[in-house]
Amino acid sequence: MENNLNDRETLGQFVDALLAQKYPGQPAESFANEREAVIKGLDDEIASAVFGGFTPEQLNEIGYLMNNPQTSETELSDYFKNAGINLDQKIAEAMRSFSVRFLGGNNA
Repeated sequence: MENNLNDRETLGQFVDALLAQKYPGQPAESFANEREAVIKGLDDEIASAVFGGFTPEQLNEIGYLMNNPQTSETELSDYFKNAGINLDQKIAEAMRSFSVRFLGGNNA
């Protein structure tokens, strides 16, 4: 969907802030290799938080919707709402949990 790039950029900005907290005073280039792995870990954690409670049938349905270029953002949002998933809350909780673990419980 169109927001994938924006979502990736948002995750990157969040991870950049975490890395700056974890390695204060070091230039971003010094942890550039770690950055992609951290983004992937955060993305995986968010996906697990959002999709972890879905049944196999729901996963098939949402997979179809997400891969269908004709699916609108509203349709996706409605699907999650109807499934009882508060996306903003799930994402925020996953990001908070990830940052606490990544920073070792410090500065999160």
